[in-house]
Amino acid sequence: MKAYTEETESEEGFSNYKAVGHALEAPFFEDFEDPSSIALFTVLDVNNDEKTWEWNPSYEAASCMFNEAQSANDWLITPSIHLEPNYLYNLSYKVRAGLADYMERIEVYYGQGNKVESMTQKVLDKTDVIGEQYKVYEHDITVGADGNYNFGFHSISDADRYYLIVDSVQIVKSSSFAAPDSVQGLKATAGEQGAMKAR
Repeated sequence: MKAYTEETESEEGFSNYKAVGHALEAPFFEDFEDPSSIALFTVLDVNNDEKTWEWNPSYEAASCMFNEAQSANDWLITPSIHLEPNYLYNLSYKVRAGLADYMERIEVYYGQGNKVESMTQKVLDKTDVIGEQYKVYEHDITVGADGNYNFGFHSISDADRYYLIVDSVQIVKSSSFAAPDSVQGLKATAGEQGAMKAR
């Protein structure tokens, strides 16, 4: 995991989302620039307090609203994204608090499905979010089986905070670590002083 204290902007371009069945294909990028952007995500208001994740026009980002009386327990889960084994993926996102004096808290998981019980693999442990400046997190992700996966941002801030803000969610296929194919058609010939050479 890498964390940066300054806001960064990606220079990489992304085409429109490409669907694979009911899933999207990496690269996936969402910067929440308009209200419709959050429609692809699943929002779970686990504590049923009607204070949960929404698109926030003030920040042009996804934010989880506070509750004066109880702690947050709300998930923002990405659409399904097709991932393959033997590839390294990079998950990155930006997080900040709505106000400098109000600490927020988040954890991040992933799994196969958009339910709470589907979030089985921890990406980011419980982390305090302090300050109005974005912090960028990056994680390397591998999966053991070909399939569709979802990434969940879990707001667990204390009661009577303000807004927890998430932006620029990105999932990129970065490299393959599959074993190379066996070499075919090698022929050994005698070189100088009897040394064997392969060609």
